[in-house]
Amino acid sequence: MIKKIKNLYISDRIKTIDEDFLSYEEDFILPKDIDLILSLLQNETNIKLNNPHNSVILYVTGLTDEFNFDKSRADTTGGSPPDIDIDFDAIDREKAIDWVVQKWGRDNVANIITHGTFKPKSLARGFYRVTERDSNHLNELLKKIPQPKFGKEATLDEILEINKEIAKEEKYEEFLSFASKTEDMVSTFGIHAAGVVISDFPIHDVVPMWKNSKAERITQFDKDEVEELGLIKFDFLSIDTLSIIKECVSLVKQTTSKNIDVFEIEDFDEKAYALMASGLLTGVFQMETSGNAKKLIYHIEPKSIDDLSDISALNRPGPMQAGIDMQYIKNKNLGYSEQEIPEILSEILKSTNYTLVYQEQVMEICCKIAGFSLKEADDIRRAMGKKKRKVLDEYEPVFIAGAEKQGISNDTAKNLWEDLLGFADYCLYGNTLVYTKEFGYKKISEIVEHKLECTVYSMHNKNVVQQKILQYWSKGIKNCFKYKLSNGTTIICTNDHKFLTEENGMQPIDSIYINDYTFNFKEIQ
Repeated sequence: MIKKIKNLYISDRIKTIDEDFLSYEEDFILPKDIDLILSLLQNETNIKLNNPHNSVILYVTGLTDEFNFDKSRADTTGGSPPDIDIDFDAIDREKAIDWVVQKWGRDNVANIITHGTFKPKSLARGFYRVTERDSNHLNELLKKIPQPKFGKEATLDEILEINKEIAKEEKYEEFLSFASKTEDMVSTFGIHAAGVVISDFPIHDVVPMWKNSKAERITQFDKDEVEELGLIKFDFLSIDTLSIIKECVSLVKQTTSKNIDVFEIEDFDEKAYALMASGLLTGVFQMETSGNAKKLIYHIEPKSIDDLSDISALNRPGPMQAGIDMQYIKNKNLGYSEQEIPEILSEILKSTNYTLVYQEQVMEICCKIAGFSLKEADDIRRAMGKKKRKVLDEYEPVFIAGAEKQGISNDTAKNLWEDLLGFADYCLYGNTLVYTKEFGYKKISEIVEHKLECTVYSMHNKNVVQQKILQYWSKGIKNCFKYKLSNGTTIICTNDHKFLTEENGMQPIDSIYINDYTFNFKEIQ
């Protein structure tokens, strides 16, 4: 039936549209819609329809003259490839992959390899096991390797920066020589749990491949490398929660003969959200196993799927380290005056309680406020995620100049740019004393002014650790507040600087004050 419609396409209009969008609509159009379109085309009267859903088929058949080209064509040529995640239950995931293979061809679809690499801790264990050296030396060495931070293990260079004595001790000399040559070499390989590459040409033309016992095609390059070559990676995720929902629907039908369409269930069910707010989260995807998510749900009290989406986005190391979760809670519970931020920014952030939550908001701010193209906004987003300071420094003056054209003051533009950077945006007062290994107590301002190379002591996972200062940069003038401890001492810092609490780990000082956590901070200025 779709072939009959294709014969009626207007050739001049075909030349103006993105044929990928047309192909997608052709694949998924419903039979009843095909019948309706054919009946309208066979009608001798010149029918013109509205096009609220921006249908490309209606446009190329001449049934409408309304068509938004901006929404139907990608204009980010040269930008980063899209991140496409699709969720399935376990059985449907295999059906989806089978469909993709049939649609695009066996040689045009492949799984993606994963590479495990040697890290200092595994290298140490392997070296001492194979060489049968003194196990006491191994135990001493392992104690000097810091715990992973945000899932990333310390490199050999970072370990030696913290523990310079290791390089000076003869007993570690052979291990260090071995580790320096083998660190980050591939140790194991496997298949990405969800990643699938789909191409319109044989993938083996551009990527070396291997086959396993199931005759599956697997790339020998990992996900980042295949994307650099221009291939598109899809994540076909198998979600247990979806399997449970599917089984529940089946059981309801067996016991009550009722057919439930989960997509027809309306949002805003008060009882369901009341259950979640009480902490009963079993079966709630990405929430049930996370203690932080439970705390966020308790404080935010979600009332819609959008609220749950916000919580899921906030429940990540970066936002929580920067205190964005607490800012969101504060704005939601106490209210936030739209007049405190520029109107154009207020419009972008109002759906998330005037808090920057999503990467898409970062891009929208860059485009609407600073006048960047979508490609430039995407470059900034990626640079922020990977902390590419040099790239960001190049964009900063352009961002500020663009924001000023929108009537935003220079100071406001600078503060907004700092918020976008996504660094752990808290700091101590310049006169604050920190303890250094080389010079004893020193003021932060003195360390910066004299560019002192030193190691400072700080808390990590409730343990005191030594960390060498590798870099620092100006974050402008911040509002600082004086906090008084119950023992009479005072601390001056920004209100989002984090301190270790007995109840809830590292928390912003304002949160400590509001929730009356241990240490009993009192704001006196």
